[in-house]
Amino acid sequence: MAERACILRLDRTTAGGTVLEGIEDAGVDERGMSYLGARVQRPACGTVGRIEGRPT
Repeated sequence: MAERACILRLDRTTAGGTVLEGIEDAGVDERGMSYLGARVQRPACGTVGRIEGRPT
């Protein structure tokens, strides 16, 4: 099985954003695991975007 990464609420993205949403019942240290479509604060442009994915 291929190794997969996950991102949690309050983690930083590769573009410097901060993940704002996560699933509370799944995660680490009370930081919920995030998901495609979750909101992300984007400081470079001062907006809130969504997590997008690329097919693998």
